[in-house]
Order: sequence, then C-alpha cells, then structure tokens
Amino acid sequence: MPNRPTALSIHWFRRDLRLADNPPLFAAAQQGALLPLYILDDTAERPLGAASRWWLQESLKALNDELGGTLLLLRGDPLSLIPELAALSGAEQVSWQQSGEPQGMQQDQALRQRLERNGVRVEAAPDALEAQALQLRTEQGLPFRVFTPFWKALVRQLDVPEPLPQPDIESVRPDPDTIPDHWRWTLPRAPNWSQSLAEHWVTGRKGAQAQLDRFLERGADHYQEGRDLMAQKGTSSLSPYLAFGELSAAEVWHSVAAAADGPAFRRQLGWRLFNRSLLYHYPHMTRENLKPAFDAMPWQENPEALTAWQRGQTGIPLVDAGMRELWQSGWMHNRTRMVTASFLTKNLLIDWRLGEAWFWDTLVDADLAQNTANWQWVAGSGMDAAPYFRVFNPVRQGTRFDAEGAYVKRWVPELASLPAAQVHSPWDLPTLLQSAEDARTRSGYPAPLVDLPTTANRAKAVYDSHIKAQPDSA
Repeated sequence: MPNRPTALSIHWFRRDLRLADNPPLFAAAQQGALLPLYILDDTAERPLGAASRWWLQESLKALNDELGGTLLLLRGDPLSLIPELAALSGAEQVSWQQSGEPQGMQQDQALRQRLERNGVRVEAAPDALEAQALQLRTEQGLPFRVFTPFWKALVRQLDVPEPLPQPDIESVRPDPDTIPDHWRWTLPRAPNWSQSLAEHWVTGRKGAQAQLDRFLERGADHYQEGRDLMAQKGTSSLSPYLAFGELSAAEVWHSVAAAADGPAFRRQLGWRLFNRSLLYHYPHMTRENLKPAFDAMPWQENPEALTAWQRGQTGIPLVDAGMRELWQSGWMHNRTRMVTASFLTKNLLIDWRLGEAWFWDTLVDADLAQNTANWQWVAGSGMDAAPYFRVFNPVRQGTRFDAEGAYVKRWVPELASLPAAQVHSPWDLPTLLQSAEDARTRSGYPAPLVDLPTTANRAKAVYDSHIKAQPDSA
C-alpha cells in the first residue's frame, strides 16, 4: 500500500454511488484516508439485468473519475473479500450504507460481526427515509398493506435530514501486487449492444444533478398533470439515479420543497418507500403472489404472444410504443408501464412474473422492490393493488393521455402518417379492414394480436371464476 495516514478506512459503495449526502462516507472521511471499493456481488439473489448492468458500469466510471481514478473494483463475495482486503491494507475501519433488502440486511449483519471479530471498526447506517418506512406499523402493530394510510402515517412522523455536503476525501489506490488476480473486475471499454442507451442518458452524479435541475425547471410545478402526458417531459426521469444512489431520496425530497406540485411528487417518493416496506415484510413477493388467491390463476402459456409483446409487435399502438421505448432507451413512461403490464396479464393472461423478468432485464431503473410490487399491483395479486377486474384499455388511455398521437408516432414510425384520431386504433381505418394481410401490406404494421374488448371480458370472467371466490390473505 502507498504511504497513508495512520487511520485508513475502506468505503464500500453499493447502491449509493455518490460522494455527497452519504453519511457513512462523510463520517469515514473525517477520520483519515479512504480506500474506495465497489464489489460486483456474485452472491446476489438476483443478478442485475443487462440494461442495469450498463448503467452500473457507466456510473462507476463517473464515480472513479470523481475519486481521481482510485476506485477499486472487485468481484466475488463481499463477506470474504472485505475482511481479507481490510487485513491486506491494514484498514482500521470499513464504512458502507446498509441495505434495505432482506438478503442485503443479512449480509450487513454477518459482515459487521466478521469485521468486529477481527478488530475492525464498522461505520454503517441505513438510508434515513427507508429506515423510517421499514419500521412503520399500524396501531395494531402490523405492517401497512394499503398505501394511503401508510403515507399519512409516514408523513406525520417522517424526519428528513438535510443533505450532507461532499466531504474532502483523501483517497488511496492499493498496490496492484497486493490484490489477487481472481478478485479483480474490469469495466468494459469497447462499445456494446447498449449503445442506444447512451443516446438517452447521462449517468453518474453530474447526469443526476442535471436531470434534477431540468425537472425542477420544467416539470415540478406541473407534475400532477404533466406526469400522465406521455409525449411530454412531465415525469422526473429520476428513477435510475435513485435506483443506483446517484441521488439520495432526501436530496430530491428537499429539492422539490418549493415546487407547486412538490407534495404530489413527494407522494411518489412515498410510493417507492411503500414498495420497499412490502419487500421488507414480505420477501417472498419477488417470486410469489402477495395474495395467495392468485395461486389459482390459470395463466396461459403463449410464447409467441410473449415475444410479440417483448418486441412491440402486438398491433396495439400504445402497447408497442411503450415496449419499443423500453428496448431503445431502457426506460418507459410510467403510465405506459401500467398499460403494457395490464395488456400482458389481462388481455393475454400471461403470468406477471414473465413480464417482470423482461422489465428486470431491460430497465435501467430496475429495482427489486419497485419492479415486483408494481407488477403485482397491475396484475391484482399485490397489496393495495388495482382491482383485479380493472383492465387498462390501450385505446382509451392513448386518446386521453396521447391525444395527438405524438408518443405513438415517435416509437411506432409505421403509424406516423395516420391522423391523430386514428393512430391509437389503426384497425378502424376503412382501408385496413379488408384483411390482416392487407393491413400489414398497407401500413407495415401488424394486425392486432387480440381483440381488446373480447379479451378484457375474458379476463374479468377468468378472474371472477378463479380469484373472486378464493381467500384473500397474505
């Protein structure tokens, strides 16, 4: 190791890829030099999807630049790597932000015990907002299962700390000869399949701050209305930065305080915390229905329909626009997420877990709690879920929230020449009524995979016969 002060700390970055408003990092930096560390965790319950992996790689490059090229990248099991690295480097302390996910919490406890047995101090703390949400209980001492009372209770007692500044960091680079080759992990340098993602996003802290500034300038004052308009920049687009901790929830909370629609946006931060609390109390929700009644659901096996949905080739314009936006940008407008998920689980009767797996692989903001809870919300199998009999109608949703058809025309260019009144239901055009083959020839766009009213009625009948009579307990 290079020359250093007597006090050396290892800071382990996880989903907190930022230097500002990072309490464990701030505390450790006051005590001496830091060895900054990131570990690609081979023991993770669920490896990152492809789009999230791209985001992580780019974000780590940005973080490494901020740290003057001293970020150490390792791959393996943190429970063995971190104690061994502490011994090799002579570090007296290890700091990190604690996880709010069940597996991560177990890892935190085991790592703390192992380090302290070795005489290494631990500086670890959870995210302040998340910690308060996970401890929230009803008057009966039970976890909240409905969002609105959860949110009301949380707001009454929530204490959001003022964000901490970025500390002065004296970071050190370990001697390469002290790091075993099989520990190392190297970020790829060559372009890959995800090049299109880079056209839509600037990762890292600078990208996060720029996106937050744009939202505060253009969207926060009109968020309540603008968030549903698919062709506009009405949403914050902050979800990937929050997912990777390039922004903290506390920073965003305080930033929107003066915005006209700040309370509405804070409620969305509350929804994220609610989903986090669900995962904490019901860790099986990543694999199983939160409502056991849905175990009786006769999901259909239809690989061809699933592939058409994934590729944005269902012949339903709003669904296809959303799925193509996802594939090309790694993100999808929130309302379109609900529409595409409803179409898969209700019009096609395909298991929500297959849709969730696709989103996990293709979303840059994929988050275990948000992904699974939101999919179960749409399917009807989750807590505080949309009523099981609710089916989002893509045509009505499109005409209401994409009235000019600009969103669809951007992502489904085959329909760009259609008038706004017909872009959401091109099958109603007289020239396309002759046959499915004629529709494909004339428009270059597939005929509808299913009839929306027929499949919506089928879904309601299936749900009534298989779900309604089942016990509804978690």
